[in-house]
Amino acid sequence: MSPFQLVLILRARWISAVATILIAVTGITAVTLLLSRQYTASTALLISPQTSDPVSNALTAAGGTVTSVIATELDVIQSERVLRRAIRNANLDADPVLNARWQRETEGKGDFQTWVANSLRRNLDLRPTRDSKVISLLFTNASPEFAALMANAITDAYVSTTTDLRVEQAKRYSEFFDERTRDMRDALELAQNRLSDFQRKAGVVIPDDRFDTENMRLSELSSQLVGLQATLADSENRQKQAGSNAGNVQEVLNSPVIIALSSELARQQAKLEETLARYGGNHPAVLEQKAVVEKLQSRIDEEAKKATNSLGANTAVNAGRVAAVKAALEQQQARVLRMTSMRDEAAVLKRDVENARRAYDALLNKGTQSTMESQNNQPNVSVLQNATPPVSPSSPKVALNIILGFVLGLLLGIGVAIGRELSDRRIRCEVDIEELADIPVLGILTGQKKAKLNLQPRMVAMLDSGSGSSRANAALARAE
Repeated sequence: MSPFQLVLILRARWISAVATILIAVTGITAVTLLLSRQYTASTALLISPQTSDPVSNALTAAGGTVTSVIATELDVIQSERVLRRAIRNANLDADPVLNARWQRETEGKGDFQTWVANSLRRNLDLRPTRDSKVISLLFTNASPEFAALMANAITDAYVSTTTDLRVEQAKRYSEFFDERTRDMRDALELAQNRLSDFQRKAGVVIPDDRFDTENMRLSELSSQLVGLQATLADSENRQKQAGSNAGNVQEVLNSPVIIALSSELARQQAKLEETLARYGGNHPAVLEQKAVVEKLQSRIDEEAKKATNSLGANTAVNAGRVAAVKAALEQQQARVLRMTSMRDEAAVLKRDVENARRAYDALLNKGTQSTMESQNNQPNVSVLQNATPPVSPSSPKVALNIILGFVLGLLLGIGVAIGRELSDRRIRCEVDIEELADIPVLGILTGQKKAKLNLQPRMVAMLDSGSGSSRANAALARAE
């Protein structure tokens, strides 16, 4: 069906279409006027959720967007706990009308406040603002005063509930920190007692300066021992050398007595040679001079023996000193090791005390913070707008319903007109003739007094070409 045919049908069937539109508009208007009026009261809330966890100080809202935070708060507002509190605030649990209705609908089965909460939830509408922490709370009821009352009651119940939830959570944290603080205080006292017992058993408290002094003394003894061991080795070497060749020992060579005797021995030996050359070997002067030389040599040997004997004494003295210093070094090493062990054990105990004290202080600070938060009854929700009884109803919307009724009636009117046309088909243009009768249209008679034949272009082409069917010629003859 072409638009031209649709226009012809509507022009012919306009009464049915208009009647349908009037009926639809009248019916919807009547239904709208018969519906009970509903009033919507609204409040506006600014959500400021808690941003940190008292245990870890981590941001609780950092892992979520504003949308997730607002979605959580919407669920809290519609929760049964909030609605039950609103029911108590508005004294709905003592309303005889609601009790009678509950008895009638549920026959007294179930919980009355739960039933009322479900009823309130159906009339509650929450509208969050996009990319904002502002929530609009709307409550709809046939009574504007009751709508405003319940909107404010639910708002107050939500504010009080969020405060209670935060305070309850802070109290749980406070109890947790109190218990842990007591445990950590006991652990601190135990660590301090262990340190005191160790210091008392050790008898002394080792200061750092004393420990450094003992280490310095140990180093000095080690140096002395090394030096004395070197001296002892040198003395032993010289003693061995004196045993094999005493004349080359440094103590013998450097002895003043031996030097003087050696000089005198050389002089007497020269004199002996001179006397021996003058008198011969058996002369008394020669024999006397030989006795003098032998006596000097004997004295030199005695002095050399004394010098070598002093080397043995020095070696023995050096060996004794080495043994004494070595014993003192071993005692000092044992003392330093004992002090080091005591120092390390004391350091471990002190570290335990410090760690326990730090943990105790941290828990004490956390517990103090949680205690303060548990006493903070300031809400984290701000009421931007309180609900007032609305002046005009929110539904039904008469003007909108009339417009919708007109649009619906227009569509129905068009449908009715087309339906009547299809049930009683009429020829209203040349296209209908070709579609319904399957007869080609040769021409159209226009005018009322003078008939004028207008040939269709297709028919003219057939006549000009001299061809055409007998059906076309007969139709042309009837038309003439």
